[in-house]
Amino acid sequence: MMSPGHFTSAAVRGGVRWLLLAQGLCGCGSSRNGAAPDARLDAATASRDAHTDAPKRAPVDASRGALPETGTSVAEGSVLDASSPQDASPSSDAARGFVHPGILVDRGQLDFVKAKIAANTAPWITAFTTAKASSFASMTYVAHPVPQLACGGHNTNDVGNGCVNGNSDAIAAYTQALLWYYTGEPVYAANAIAILNAWSSTLQSLNSDLTTYGNVPLVTAWLSEMFPRAAEILRYTNAGWAVADVQKFSAMLTGIFLPRIRAGWPYGAGNWELSMADGTANIGVFTDDLATFTTGVNLWKARVPAYFYLTSDGAFPIAPPGGQYPTDNDILALWQNEAAPTGSQVIVQRSVFRSGREEETCRDFVHMALGTASTVNLAETARIQGTDLYTDEQSRITAAFELSATYLNEHAAGAMEDNTLCGIPMNAILEDSPTWEIGYNEYVNRKGLSLPNSKVMIARIRPTGADPSAFHQMAWETLTHAETGSAGIP
Repeated sequence: MMSPGHFTSAAVRGGVRWLLLAQGLCGCGSSRNGAAPDARLDAATASRDAHTDAPKRAPVDASRGALPETGTSVAEGSVLDASSPQDASPSSDAARGFVHPGILVDRGQLDFVKAKIAANTAPWITAFTTAKASSFASMTYVAHPVPQLACGGHNTNDVGNGCVNGNSDAIAAYTQALLWYYTGEPVYAANAIAILNAWSSTLQSLNSDLTTYGNVPLVTAWLSEMFPRAAEILRYTNAGWAVADVQKFSAMLTGIFLPRIRAGWPYGAGNWELSMADGTANIGVFTDDLATFTTGVNLWKARVPAYFYLTSDGAFPIAPPGGQYPTDNDILALWQNEAAPTGSQVIVQRSVFRSGREEETCRDFVHMALGTASTVNLAETARIQGTDLYTDEQSRITAAFELSATYLNEHAAGAMEDNTLCGIPMNAILEDSPTWEIGYNEYVNRKGLSLPNSKVMIARIRPTGADPSAFHQMAWETLTHAETGSAGIP
């Protein structure tokens, strides 16, 4: 068996820096303005990428791991050991300089939590027990892949089309990959690998009929967020994932998922585009593709200022990129969850803009949380990879955390809510979501900020779980990020 700190990654051993290349790259819910043809999506990609810059990477710390090797590889017939990071394609990370594992969690974070679980320490042990008892952790879990993904809005037209089941499979793969690392039990690794292999050997296409199957882009984004999280852990922890299967899985990501999401989605709800940004960046990390990672980061940089409002933006929020909301009237309709104005129609302003309000706050707090989660998830992955997006938008994100927590805490306590924010009864749109831990850990435990309302909210909802029918890419945040501080972060 190899020790938990053992690293074979050439990028870590060699202290590789980012290649700062001149590359020419510099909700769930339906689109309000209808589906966009692929040509428009490609044009949006080209326009956005031409005006943004590739993120810079800090030097990889060569001291993070690199203990003497004490066991044999899987190829030589050794017993599997989650603490041993076998890379199925060991030369690729040396070429790009990515940290592996490095999608949402890295080795230091995984080891921190593993030690807390071993010590039977709260809140990690409770979160671990919850995850292990969930259906996603079943030792007899069977995947549900489909040849073609075809998802209607609000999960319609989904019988046998892989949408809800696809989300379930993605969460199950991530759950079992985490449990593999925390417990070292090979059955979890085998199950997670089987799920990923089932999808990569079955899925052939995405349905392009967005009139009937309008949620295909969104579900593709969710799967692009979740599947690579599991894959990244498995690939770099000696889980026994065959090289050929890793390559087939990578081909699914780059050949089927990426073309659908890399241009973003400037045509409607911002949670779509932020999910696509996160999914694109994750694919970039897993495939060691700096250009793809950069595309995801640039999507994030363009959409986040338009998703989180600050009073310094002016009387109205910043317009989303893409030119679909050219007037304040259009923006007001978007932020009030109303149909786009037609002709000379004037949207009546019934809501107020306060710092921390998000584009989908007045739609409902679940869709709002979908956007928040993807925003923070990509920022966390970028942080692991040496790019600090958190600081770039600290004021927006922390204001959103505190404003949202205020309403959610009051709602949970049965207090009378202030309905002036949205101009509708807030109790109709308020609902807790299993997110917030990751951003809270960054701003409070790493940076030392005070987020008192968020602190109360997080204590109230711990331990957070997973629900593929409502919360999609939010899974086990208490388990992976509660009070982890700067563990694993260079």
